[in-house]
Amino acid sequence: MTEKLASLFGVSLELAQVIMPILVIHFVLALIALVDLIKNWKVRTMPIIWLFIILILNLIGPVLYFIIGRQQKHAD
Repeated sequence: MTEKLASLFGVSLELAQVIMPILVIHFVLALIALVDLIKNWKVRTMPIIWLFIILILNLIGPVLYFIIGRQQKHAD
């Protein structure tokens, strides 16, 4: 599969083998962060902003959400 992707995007096989695990890690982290955000939508202080951070900041966004966003609770 990596060979097909490498030829499709015109990159070397070695580069594709380095990029694929990073893409998988990014997808899994983003998916877990989005699921957690949606499950706790009402208790997050700024869920729309966290949604954009997770989706736009690629690998850093989900990590920031897990470090900062999950600890924030709605202030009553």
